Amino acid sequence: MSSPGELLIHKLAARVALVQLQPAEAAVLTECFRQFKIEAVPVEEDPVRHLTKEKFEGAVLRLNEDSEPTLKAIRSAPSNRAMVLYAIADTKVAIRFSQYGINVVFPTPIEKQPTLKLVRSTYLLALHEFRRYVRVPVAIGVDIENENQRLNALSLEVSSGGMSLQAPE
Repeated sequence: MSSPGELLIHKLAARVALVQLQPAEAAVLTECFRQFKIEAVPVEEDPVRHLTKEKFEGAVLRLNEDSEPTLKAIRSAPSNRAMVLYAIADTKVAIRFSQYGINVVFPTPIEKQPTLKLVRSTYLLALHEFRRYVRVPVAIGVDIENENQRLNALSLEVSSGGMSLQAPE
């Protein structure tokens, strides 16, 4: 008979890399992903090497001026280029990196309830369980213009019925 720990290992269907996160952030994310049978794997040293050599279904990283090499490595690695990319950032920073196909943006600071809500809405992507009318979380910079105003926003989800947006104003 298997121990409870062994059963948990066998039931985890996907792995998400937690790239150089603070211990408190990693703890919240690990707990949230575990509820959906996704193993959170801390990646502390040389994330480019880890994310080009190991297979992950997703990755969480904080977006900052040093993020671009890691994002490029993820999106060019044959085994990880289609992974779900979770970012920790505010909307304005996330817009700068939208060309890398960021799927989910966790607001800062990382708190359990908002994080759990976002993981719940995206875990099927990490498990590769696609549905016919899925809402796909995609973070893309969007400009909305009218005669008097221009607004920069970030897409949250795209579906056959439309797109939801988040704007700083």
